[in-house]
Amino acid sequence: MSLENKNIIKYNAQHKIMRWDGLNKNQINKSLKLIKKCKSEKFDNISKTDWKIDKNEKREYFDYLWKECLEPFKKSFSSLWGGRKLILHNYWFQIYSKNDEHDWHTHTHSNFTNILYLQNTDETPTELHGMNFTNNAPTIGSILTFPAFYLHRSSSHNNKKPKIIVSFNTSIQ
Repeated sequence: MSLENKNIIKYNAQHKIMRWDGLNKNQINKSLKLIKKCKSEKFDNISKTDWKIDKNEKREYFDYLWKECLEPFKKSFSSLWGGRKLILHNYWFQIYSKNDEHDWHTHTHSNFTNILYLQNTDETPTELHGMNFTNNAPTIGSILTFPAFYLHRSSSHNNKKPKIIVSFNTSIQ
């Protein structure tokens, strides 16, 4: 997979996939602590998520990420699209326990899906239908961004230590 450097976002023009490698260990650790304090519930085959929690409920983890950690991502992403405004539609975390999975799906009502990898994601990374990340798989602290209509999944998590991600949908205006 040939990636060219666009500021700090690596962009694959053939597949319209982007990867940003910007969260440091302190930001990751603080995000994990804030997520663990947040209300959650089981959803489908995912042990914990705030996907169905009332949207008016405060989500301190995302306030921290969006306002204090992801400014470089937002600026680089906007720059990649000619300075157009980045619109945030929604966000949620997912904690996968052993044998949890998220079947093939897409995201509607947005241009892009973004997945921030926070813990134990190496063994069961996100799979995009028909694509292989062997050489450039996302790592802890990175964000994988791709068109929201791409079919993707997280296969069965086979580790005792939970896998934790934050996903958010965006569009450009």
